[in-house]
Amino acid sequence: MEIVIASNNKGKVEEIKNYLSDKNIIVFSLEDYPDFPGVTEDGKTYFENAFKKAHAVCQYTKKTAIADDSGLEIEALNNNPGIYSSRYAGLQAGANDNIKKVIEELKKLPPETSKKAAFKCVISIAHPNGNSDVIKESCEGEMILSPRGTHGFGYDPIFYIPELKATMAELSLAKKNEISHRGKAMKRLKELLPKYIK
Repeated sequence: MEIVIASNNKGKVEEIKNYLSDKNIIVFSLEDYPDFPGVTEDGKTYFENAFKKAHAVCQYTKKTAIADDSGLEIEALNNNPGIYSSRYAGLQAGANDNIKKVIEELKKLPPETSKKAAFKCVISIAHPNGNSDVIKESCEGEMILSPRGTHGFGYDPIFYIPELKATMAELSLAKKNEISHRGKAMKRLKELLPKYIK
């Protein structure tokens, strides 16, 4: 079976490849399709963006496509950055810029303000025969103001999981895959794959 991950995000692609490593699947990403015109992520929800990306990539490649749209929702910041997580500090911003902006925003609030947060993930899968599914998952945690850890990507260094006494960036990839929003969603996705293989 061949699957295309509708993303150029190397960290995200690597994680999804890892989830699928025990399956007899050849995994491609948008790096393998440099002429793909791209998709404007103008949806108002994770669902709209993931659905749009999966179906556009499926139509272009004629292969089963998986699209993930995910984000960080911080309670004290009115659930921002949300769907704008990857570009919170601007369209050309990198992960460090986004982390810096979140820390700056949280430092403006009273120290006793709740730091509760959640990573949200929606995965959409589309098959050329018209089959499609959407999966939603989340991972609860809280924000810290000093980055910790060198693994993962995005906001992982400032997303703290009290039960594990570690940030997402301090976890091994195997442990992160076990508890993360994307890990939970991919586990459910793997259960759906047989119908796409048929």
